Amino acid sequence: MGPNIPLHSAIEVFGSFAAINAAIIMLFLRHGQLSAAQSLWVICGLIAMGILDIFHGAVPPGKTFVWFHSTANFFGGLLFALAWLDLTSQRVTSLGAHKTAAMAAIIVTVATLLFGFYSVIFPDTLPPMIVQGKFTTVASLLNFSAGIFFLLAAPVFLIGFSSRKNRDDLLFFVVTILFGLAELLFHYSKLWDTTWWIWHFMRLIALTAVMTYVFIIFRRFNNTVITEAVDEIVTSTNDITAIVDQHEHTAQQQVSAVNETATTIEELAASARQSSKQAGANAGLAKEAGHAAAQGTNAIRQAVVGMTNLKEKMTAMAEHVLHLGQQTDQIGGIATILKDLSGEINMLALNAAVEAARAGEQGKGFAVVASEVRKLAVESRKSAEQASAIVAETQKITDASIKMTEEGASSVAEVAKLASEADELFAQLANMTMRVNENAQQVVLNTKQQATAFAQVAEAVSSIASGAKTTASGISYTKTGVQKLNKAAERLKAIQ
Repeated sequence: MGPNIPLHSAIEVFGSFAAINAAIIMLFLRHGQLSAAQSLWVICGLIAMGILDIFHGAVPPGKTFVWFHSTANFFGGLLFALAWLDLTSQRVTSLGAHKTAAMAAIIVTVATLLFGFYSVIFPDTLPPMIVQGKFTTVASLLNFSAGIFFLLAAPVFLIGFSSRKNRDDLLFFVVTILFGLAELLFHYSKLWDTTWWIWHFMRLIALTAVMTYVFIIFRRFNNTVITEAVDEIVTSTNDITAIVDQHEHTAQQQVSAVNETATTIEELAASARQSSKQAGANAGLAKEAGHAAAQGTNAIRQAVVGMTNLKEKMTAMAEHVLHLGQQTDQIGGIATILKDLSGEINMLALNAAVEAARAGEQGKGFAVVASEVRKLAVESRKSAEQASAIVAETQKITDASIKMTEEGASSVAEVAKLASEADELFAQLANMTMRVNENAQQVVLNTKQQATAFAQVAEAVSSIASGAKTTASGISYTKTGVQKLNKAAERLKAIQ
């Protein structure tokens, strides 16, 4: 056929359009138990092939021209082959799975675009792809690898078809075989020769099959959506019919219930008037209870003041008794000193008597004095011992008095505390009684208003009864309309 750049560009544009559209539609229509054809790897492979084929068709024939074709099929075949990773997967898509698939597609798109623009801007960094009309080893190796990758991916779709009986997998089995054979023929072709055009048309047939698949799944999706919508309409109309039947029955019951309610409201009005009288009597009792609580509060407060004064006096008394005990201790100390002093005087008198005896006649008068002093010392010692005994007994009584005074002060404090708590309780009781009185006054007012309101409600119930009859009639007309809608939905469903 020879060089035909417009035809080649048309083939590449169609192929890119088919691949990218197939990827987009497959990405957004992934649902339920996924077939091998709906693998995320297949979708990413179609995106990479479609974008790089656009670059391939846009550049003039030459190194970059062959580079974009070779890398498009190499990356596409590699991603198709990775579908083996999903062979045993039985996933059901969810919001998280859709987000993951969309993110993967975006990453592949951005990476492929960056790769394409880099190759266009820096062509000198690319390896040689064609020399004197013949493809280089690098070009042949890339396309041969791509063919192997596509052929390796083919069994994935065949296995998927065998296990799930999904024709989508069978179609993609044929597509990958065509892609694989086309890339293997690349090695045996030259630019613009017959073999070169043959594998281009093989790729065109494969991409046409992909585009056909896109239309099939898109139509399948639309039919499914319409069928589901019709089923929902039928279900909804059936539910509405049942609800309307129930409401029709309920409306009829309401008509009779409203009539009974009117009688009940009249009885409630009479009861409200009686309640108003009773509420007035309760208000009077609450007011009297408030006065009594106030008097009790005053009495408790006076008792608290008396207890406080008694507590202060008991405290002062305890301090005086304690002071008395301290003075008694001092007296006991003085008595002890006197006792010790009488012992010393007794010893001095004894020594004086001994010295007087030595002096003979001259010391007789001194001996008499020493004897008298000794007697006086003995008497003083006895008096000091008696005083000590009396002081000890007085100390015991004083200690007992101090203890009793402290206990009395503690008891007075507890009684004062209880009286204070009683004062608080009486204050709360007075407050609550006041609130009860206020509530009772409000109840009297409310019952009077209720009596008036009941009369108004009785008139409203009569109006409601008339409206309920009208509603029952309207529900009957609605039931007829819903039945007609249900029949129309059934006819629409039969068309599908």
